[in-house]
Amino acid sequence: VLISQKQFFFFEMALTLLKDPSVWERAKEMKASEEGSSGVFIVQAPEGSVVVKSGMTIAQEMFASILADELGVAVITLPEIRLVRHVEEEWCHIKERLLMLSRGRAIREKVQKQLNRPFYMVMEFVTGSPLAGLPDPILIRDRHVLEQLGRVMSFDVLINNFDRLPLVWNNDGNLMNVFVAPGDKKVVGIDTAVTCLCDVSETAKPLTNYCDKVQALLEGLVADPQSVLPQMEAVRSSVQTWTGLQLEDEHMLHMQRGLLCGFHSIAQKLSYDRVVLLREKLDKSVTEDWEDVWAGMVKLIRLEHFEKVGNVLDRFAPRLADRVAALK
Repeated sequence: VLISQKQFFFFEMALTLLKDPSVWERAKEMKASEEGSSGVFIVQAPEGSVVVKSGMTIAQEMFASILADELGVAVITLPEIRLVRHVEEEWCHIKERLLMLSRGRAIREKVQKQLNRPFYMVMEFVTGSPLAGLPDPILIRDRHVLEQLGRVMSFDVLINNFDRLPLVWNNDGNLMNVFVAPGDKKVVGIDTAVTCLCDVSETAKPLTNYCDKVQALLEGLVADPQSVLPQMEAVRSSVQTWTGLQLEDEHMLHMQRGLLCGFHSIAQKLSYDRVVLLREKLDKSVTEDWEDVWAGMVKLIRLEHFEKVGNVLDRFAPRLADRVAALK
């Protein structure tokens, strides 16, 4: 029986599967995710499950993962991932096995379409439940969970990942893109991609406008971290929309504490020069491109974005440090 959409969130996976190219020979079942338009396939082997993903944002997702590793769990935890290139034998094995496991014409056509791309990501299968589908919704009011959500938001602000909690973005958020693991209540972000902005003319300045929003957020945060920021109301509303739970001011302040600590860690650990080196390393991880697909994706990781957002964070770094020190 194929994995159901609900069960798909709760299967466990051994991390060794992620780094084991022979897993495809042992794969027994495959489920094509119905969430979003990208090619996301959950493959089940006797030892557990692993995720295969294709699409045109792979480089941006890889870079988000690289930045998360650089910053560490004090800011955000993302699934472990690795890149599979079209010149590798494993690339063929993945496509062949998923086609073999396809049940029905529609699934087979989706596999053929989505895996007809030169690069795949093999990803850790995240255990736990999305915030929008917690078995016990009250868990979202847990202080440990709330502070982690604040740290996740700080990272999302850095990379302009707008599809999670709507702190500085005009949307309803997407609480399917943040999981809480069972037991230790660890928060894990999924579908995390860098979305870089740039100014295009004297009248169209999306990056400048975004930096102004980030500055306004930081000004409020360092001025009075014990009062709920206006920007947090959109987050409160999003949580209620997705979960049916109302967060009180005390819950929002726990989240703000995590936000403050997250921004402080980013300002401490990540310099613009380091971002440049990490992007260069990502670019060189592919030596044989295919019709400039990889080059095109990497080009969208615009250094100007990190320079200007980083400059805003740098200006607030001393005050962030003071506020974090006062929490101890």
